[in-house]
Amino acid sequence: AVVEIDNRNSVGAEFEYWRNRNGEPNDTYTDFRNAGTVTRTDSHFDKLDIRNNYSATFNYIRKIDTLGSTLKLLADYTRRETDSGNDNFSRMTAPGATADSTYRDNTESVYNIATATLALEKRFSPRWTLKAGAKYTYNDMHNDALYEYVKDGAWVRNDNQSFTINYTENIAAAYAIASAQLGRWSLVAGLRGEYTHTTGKSVGQDYFSLFPNANVSFALSKEKGWSLIAQYARTIERPRFWCLNPQRMQISDYTYQTGNPELDPAYKQDISLTLVLKHKYTLTGGMTIQRDEIQQTIRPDADDPARLCLAWTNFDTTKNYYLTANAPFQFTKWWTLNLN
Repeated sequence: AVVEIDNRNSVGAEFEYWRNRNGEPNDTYTDFRNAGTVTRTDSHFDKLDIRNNYSATFNYIRKIDTLGSTLKLLADYTRRETDSGNDNFSRMTAPGATADSTYRDNTESVYNIATATLALEKRFSPRWTLKAGAKYTYNDMHNDALYEYVKDGAWVRNDNQSFTINYTENIAAAYAIASAQLGRWSLVAGLRGEYTHTTGKSVGQDYFSLFPNANVSFALSKEKGWSLIAQYARTIERPRFWCLNPQRMQISDYTYQTGNPELDPAYKQDISLTLVLKHKYTLTGGMTIQRDEIQQTIRPDADDPARLCLAWTNFDTTKNYYLTANAPFQFTKWWTLNLN
């Protein structure tokens, strides 16, 4: 719904709900060979996920002059409720011996994400523009996991895998971006400051970061459409909730996937130079440097090296160098070719 109060003021709101029910039965078998002896494991994993998702948005926009300047108040909220269960059965067969294993797990998760933004866009003239604002983000996660197995005909709680974990993240940010058109030069420069406070089991972080960015372009030849563009940006990648969640997801009897609640955020710097020909052909060279890159790696389980663990971790520093070209061709009205 959008309501125009008058020529200068308008408000809008939206609400959405969806529900997902997804079953993922999985049958696996594993042959483990040791000194000529084969141990066979047949397993059945019956997984069921039920998710409810609610989201709502609100915006208020006020035009503050005749040049197109605006003041905006934006807010949104998302809530996701997840109920995930697994019923598992395995039979291990070795020469002269057979063993069965019956176990199950259930995880209930609730995620709440809310943001509020106050944004000002001021146009001083057709050539000068200033954008500034403040934003607050609230991320909240609650997870309760229960793991059980059958022993002597009764369900027994597995305390080594069952857990309750809550995670809350507060992010306060302020930013300013200036844009200018000065003849053949086009300039965009900005700075964002963010303060992050996180709390939760095995998680407690407080850090402040600055993120500059700049885009400078120069028209070498306006008539021929030749220009040169230089760009720089520093960005952050925070660990996603499911990367932090230490819940074990069994892939087979010898492999499982889990999260890491001690992950740090990753910072990336990207610098590039682009040559534009005839307004459409581009050649770009650049470099990215990322510290504490978040990646998934495989390693032996600390308690049982015969099992493999897929876990998230922070790499030290990674560097990437790239060169890209884009060349679009329009041979006829119905034939377009784009080479990359």
